[in-house]
Amino acid sequence: MATIEDGPGSGRTLNHRRRLGSLDGLRGLAALMVLCHHLCPFPGGHPVAMVCATLWLGVDLFFVLSGFLITGVLYDTLGQKGFFRVFYARRALRLIPLYGVVVAMVIALNAAMGGRLTVWAVPYFVYASNIVRDMGLPIGVVPRLDVSHLWSLAVEEQFYLLWPLAMFLARTRARVLWLCGAGVMLSVGLRFVAVAHAGSFALGTPYFELPMRLDGLLLGGAVAVVLRSREGVARLSAAWLYAAMAAGALGVVTSFAVAGHGSMFSAPMVKYGYGSAAVLFAAVVGLAARSETLVARGCNQQMLRTLGRYSYGLYLIHLIARPWYLETVARLQGRCSGALAYDVVSVAMFVGYVAWCFGVSVLCYEFVERRFLRRKGRFRYSEERGTMAARETEMLFQNGAAIDGTT
Repeated sequence: MATIEDGPGSGRTLNHRRRLGSLDGLRGLAALMVLCHHLCPFPGGHPVAMVCATLWLGVDLFFVLSGFLITGVLYDTLGQKGFFRVFYARRALRLIPLYGVVVAMVIALNAAMGGRLTVWAVPYFVYASNIVRDMGLPIGVVPRLDVSHLWSLAVEEQFYLLWPLAMFLARTRARVLWLCGAGVMLSVGLRFVAVAHAGSFALGTPYFELPMRLDGLLLGGAVAVVLRSREGVARLSAAWLYAAMAAGALGVVTSFAVAGHGSMFSAPMVKYGYGSAAVLFAAVVGLAARSETLVARGCNQQMLRTLGRYSYGLYLIHLIARPWYLETVARLQGRCSGALAYDVVSVAMFVGYVAWCFGVSVLCYEFVERRFLRRKGRFRYSEERGTMAARETEMLFQNGAAIDGTT
């Protein structure tokens, strides 16, 4: 398994050619957080519900991890022949087939339930839902289907579309890091402006739009670039990462405390919480890439790695039938005669629904995702290092310390 060794003399850095199991586990943890947030069967005042109300942060973890993996691949391959063609082809094969299947399923179910899609459903299903969802436009999807989660996939796809060109124009490691820093500052600044003018639009807008969510994606990217040089590995030590993780966690907790609730739609969270979460998760990703840390060992657990393997399907599927799930939970809870029965029914419904989602995601992976993933072999990166990596970083060690962010 790929690893990173600390120390200025170790010479161990990252590249994209092989994958770290701990990052698969981290992806699984993010998926589990999102599932608990969206599918919590307990009412708002319940202690479990209060915790689950904060677990929307799993989406922020996804953003940081995506920025880390994608920036790493782009950095390693910049300057290779077919740089754009190979990257976009591999991304398309990874993401679009299952997305298309799920969208087709939603359209078919919607028609069967009497829904009639409007023209505004087009941007909603083609990775622009984050842009149009706050406009209150009728898209014609029946209330018993939920597609509100597609916004985060839209944010990531928009980032994938623009970031390769930005890195291509930057050309050097220093300029890429400068771009990351500038993007983080832009994102934070735009959120402060949004809060100052919150009366003109929904305060939730900063949560959904790419320019205001860049800090997570770009902080993840900055960590990936730094850890691709021996000097960077030495400077960005585990101790520094643990300190950053603690500072980010403190910022998030303080934002929740000031707001008085766990929602993502509060002025303290928009101004300070999102940025704190980006710092927190950037540090967590950096620690997960170091095999000797507790974070890496925890994320390397088989259960989390398995969830990580099927996380894309889980994320796409889990929310679609949530209205039916919540209705069923409420109906069964109403029949309970005591607190114990209430809790047992609630937990059983949650476990049963998650198990169903997991089973469907496994089938999706085996019969859809895997078939297209095999075709990625037609678009291989060269074994040679890209011009940026070759010019800007030290010699990679030869025993497989690497990350594959594209499988």
